[in-house]
Amino acid sequence: MNKVHLYRELAQFFEEKGDYERAKRLLTAAYQWAKEMLADDHPDLMADLYNLGLLCLALDDHAGAEEYLLSALRMQTRQLGPEHQDVKETENALAMLYTEQDVFALVKPLRMNEKAVLCSAC
Repeated sequence: MNKVHLYRELAQFFEEKGDYERAKRLLTAAYQWAKEMLADDHPDLMADLYNLGLLCLALDDHAGAEEYLLSALRMQTRQLGPEHQDVKETENALAMLYTEQDVFALVKPLRMNEKAVLCSAC
């Protein structure tokens, strides 16, 4: 797991420097290795999926962002329950994605959840 942890830390470093491509490559590798070692529902995998979704958003990779964020949302909802703050943050990221894509029909169901934390731009 040390290699996985190192790659996650490096990914965070490069994300903070604005090198999203490098951060995504490192985090993708960390996620793949962790997936081989951890249970499918491990919290670290949920965090990796969420963070990969955010990196894809930063890179304007909307399809990738949606795939990762929806996977994270399914895991989070199943493991943490629909009212957990992590679930709300992932719903917020999806709302931002759909707003950027002008897919307001998909934003509305997220907004219907009155406890969802949504961005002010939505």
